[in-house]
Amino acid sequence: PIWRKVTRECGAMTNMAAKLLDELMGKNRNLGSIERDKINLEIEWSDSKVCKHFLCGFCPNEMFTNTKADLGPCVKTHDEKLRDQYERSDRKGKMGYEEEFLRYLESLVSDLDRKIKRGRDRLKQNDDHRDTTPQISYAPEMNAKLEDLSRQIGENVELMEQLGNEGKVDDAREVMLKVEDYKREREFLMNQNRPRWTS
Repeated sequence: PIWRKVTRECGAMTNMAAKLLDELMGKNRNLGSIERDKINLEIEWSDSKVCKHFLCGFCPNEMFTNTKADLGPCVKTHDEKLRDQYERSDRKGKMGYEEEFLRYLESLVSDLDRKIKRGRDRLKQNDDHRDTTPQISYAPEMNAKLEDLSRQIGENVELMEQLGNEGKVDDAREVMLKVEDYKREREFLMNQNRPRWTS
């Protein structure tokens, strides 16, 4: 019957909404402040449920949301009070959290550098392929348009590399999409104008 299907879909939507609220406001969002403080008193900063990256400064899972590098939501507790307790603790810096956090960040940077390198290699391969094509003679206004597109491609590739080196992955990705649009436009214009071949 239709009512079972509707009930199942509503239940699934409710679960999705609850997960989103958990991500945004925490799992204890419906508790009163007294109950929340009571739970927080039960958890110490050294507890396995507490995000050690958050204690060290920030959680990388919160850095790249809605990007290709999104790490997903962190399942551990992020609590400013626990971070303050850790900061004041005489065990701060002695637990190995900072060293582990640094290793984790270095692995993330390494992964992102590999992705950027692959993108650059793909662009270079496309440019190398373009350089091996025979020289074609177009009408002067078409040559000007094609040279302008090639100049924009070169400038944006440099900008993309600079943004990638600065760690601005989202901005670099947007520039890469722009470069691909310029390349498609250039290819389209070249194919549409069927010029004379030069020897």
